[in-house]
Amino acid sequence: MKRCLPFALLWILILGAGSTYAAPGALVRASLSKPAPWVGETVILELTILVPGWFAGPVALPAAPEVAGAQMRLSENAGANLNETIAGVVYAGIRRHYAITPQKPGRLDIPPLTVDLAFADGERQAKATLYSPALTLQAAIPAGMADLGYFIAAPRYRLRQSLDRPLGDLRVGDALVRTITQSAERMPAVHLPVLLQAPVDGIAAYADAPLFADRPGEREVADLAVQTQRFTYVLQRPGTYTLPAVEIRWFNTASGKPETASLPALTVRVAAAPEVRADARDAAAGAAPPAATRGSLATATIHWSWLAGLSTALAWLALRTRRLRNSQLPQSRFPFYRGQRAAPDPTGNRRHTPAANANFH
Repeated sequence: MKRCLPFALLWILILGAGSTYAAPGALVRASLSKPAPWVGETVILELTILVPGWFAGPVALPAAPEVAGAQMRLSENAGANLNETIAGVVYAGIRRHYAITPQKPGRLDIPPLTVDLAFADGERQAKATLYSPALTLQAAIPAGMADLGYFIAAPRYRLRQSLDRPLGDLRVGDALVRTITQSAERMPAVHLPVLLQAPVDGIAAYADAPLFADRPGEREVADLAVQTQRFTYVLQRPGTYTLPAVEIRWFNTASGKPETASLPALTVRVAAAPEVRADARDAAAGAAPPAATRGSLATATIHWSWLAGLSTALAWLALRTRRLRNSQLPQSRFPFYRGQRAAPDPTGNRRHTPAANANFH
């Protein structure tokens, strides 16, 4: 019996160890699409969240974490679902994306992100708070582009312009609208430079506030950034004028080389405004109208006079006929018909009788 005691104790320890075995928990991973981006270039932080079993509620993530020297925001689109097996345990997962845009060169530290979630595996239901690993970016500006006052880093950039009317047949007093559109891939629209209109003697220029738009594209990020500006030119004097050309330097992240986008200058020829004719000035000053007009007015006056006389005669004839007809009726039935008003009743109110109404015919 004493010999069996050690084996019994060992068996109890084994069972106890098995009963206190820790179940697998939730985990989170984080990775960057490009650890060394250019300033203004959008980098994707991919967050993968895994739980054993399934999610028992929505995952809470910070919408716009603060990063010194960069803008960071969570994509508003729904995340992608996935499944993964780790050490024989099936995990359910969700993948979300953050867009990070460096605004200055140098090292940028991305702090851990807080992830709150709930999950279940059929035997238990639990809540957990996880933290993603801290990450680092190293942003830079290419040589020779630091003094531009702006910086565009994108795989594709376009510059376009349009006019609201042809350049021919322009006169003093006309207005010409020039619309300039910038578009770039994989960068926020607010990072596109705002254009300034140089003054042109003889033309008054007015610039509208720029319009910015981010159009989501691949990988749930604002893939296409668009900025639109409208310039209105009021032509003040006749002559030939030149609306200046536009040049924008930008860095092509696909080729790794700087490039220049440009719009040509526009030549505007303005003619004098047409003179006002003498007969138009006389009419505006109150001069007599031409003979043909006077004849037309006289004819119209005769026609209206004839119609007015005819209307008066017909009205008199109708009234005369009605009086003759009513004179043959008993006077007690219509005591107020002959142009009299209804006598007031003791309350002081007018009687609304046919006789009283007839007084106004």
